[in-house]
Amino acid sequence: MIEFLCNEKNIDINGIESWDYSELLKLECWFCIKINGEVFYEEPLFPILEFIYFYEKWDEDKTQNFVYNTIESEDNPMISFIKNDEKWSIDSVWRRFECKEVFYFGQLIGAVDKMLKEICQVEKNTIDALTKIIHTWDPINLMSFCPKDEYEFEITKIYKRILLSSQNNNISEIASAVNKIFVKAFGNLFTQSIEDCYEVAKEIMQLKAQEEQS
Repeated sequence: MIEFLCNEKNIDINGIESWDYSELLKLECWFCIKINGEVFYEEPLFPILEFIYFYEKWDEDKTQNFVYNTIESEDNPMISFIKNDEKWSIDSVWRRFECKEVFYFGQLIGAVDKMLKEICQVEKNTIDALTKIIHTWDPINLMSFCPKDEYEFEITKIYKRILLSSQNNNISEIASAVNKIFVKAFGNLFTQSIEDCYEVAKEIMQLKAQEEQS
């Protein structure tokens, strides 16, 4: 089990990919990575926004290793995720111990996204409405026997990449974005075409319009 922990709350990261770099260094907080309950990495003055910035950049294409180098230290990489066949390992120049355990992609990314949901400004009503849309759609037919959080990873991606983004402002763009998210998550198990995504895209577009008006 891997956990990413941070003691900050209500961080606004909307549009962080386009922020001036100096803005990324203004917030420092306690940050910790635990593996099976043991502290693997801990830093009391961690530049959390800089980490999120690099994570969100990498989030567009996870076929490459994630390497987070901070300009706050000469010791780097501060955190790295390294792909080994179908699993991933984690490392840090400031690690407490060598981690020999490897993780499935969903375990690693799910742990980071769980932390982001806990520390970032998230409109619960919007997330609840989006969750209802995706659960009703149920494109992989999982909801009859899987846990209610089965699509949590994809819902988080839709929230960040569509509802919080200045892009994806029409049904066609939203349908394409949704299609890419589910193809990347489920591969051949996701058989819906972009055209099949249009109906759910209409609902998401309505939700985005409501979010922008509030």
